Amino acid sequence: MNKIDYSIVIPVYNSGPTLVQLFNELDEFFSSIQQNFEIIFVNDFSSDDSKSVINQLKSQYPAKIKLFNLPGNKGQHFATYLGLKSAKGEYVVTMDDDLQVKPREILKLINQQKLTQGDLIYGYFQDKKHGKIQNLGSWLVLSLISLIFKPLKGISSFRLLKKDLVHQLKSGKPKVLYLDILLNYHAANPDCVEVAHCIREFGKSGYNYFKLFKLFSQLVIGICILKWFPSKLSTEVN
Repeated sequence: MNKIDYSIVIPVYNSGPTLVQLFNELDEFFSSIQQNFEIIFVNDFSSDDSKSVINQLKSQYPAKIKLFNLPGNKGQHFATYLGLKSAKGEYVVTMDDDLQVKPREILKLINQQKLTQGDLIYGYFQDKKHGKIQNLGSWLVLSLISLIFKPLKGISSFRLLKKDLVHQLKSGKPKVLYLDILLNYHAANPDCVEVAHCIREFGKSGYNYFKLFKLFSQLVIGICILKWFPSKLSTEVN
């Protein structure tokens, strides 16, 4: 089996209309830079045809696609974490399923990593095309994360991780799973680079004020654990 250069982890929720185009653009991009890749789709209990679309892609490209189907809606952080644990690439890219960040933007993450040798590179958006709820959530997350870790211009779910950082996440199951806390806690040299953000063409965001409150609560709890009980941040839960 050939070495996998890049693993792409994509949590999926009701994005059937975008998945074929997303795969095709990823395939085209990695072919253009001559790198082997795998795509890990984590289906977060979608109610549309996402599962069948991915299964069809998997039957056509079995060496390039993995699929995990969650038995209930667990949220983006859990789905991404599960995908990370199965990643085999020298580098791992996490991204959304909605094509608001085009696969070609991965090159900016790659170039920034080469420039800084960072083990965690975020893409951030100067001109966001999100709705008010997501923009509020992004601002809250960035503000709180910046209080306890290296301040960055921006963070998002569009990230590049080195294999060594991913391996640190694979041992055990965190008590509080807010992915950006875990990543920044373990990262030796996090950095960020501006990437383009596009208007959503299909469907609508799954975020609402309830989900925003839930994520914010997880973030605050994670920060409290980090401050007072850091040894318990990644303790195994049976």
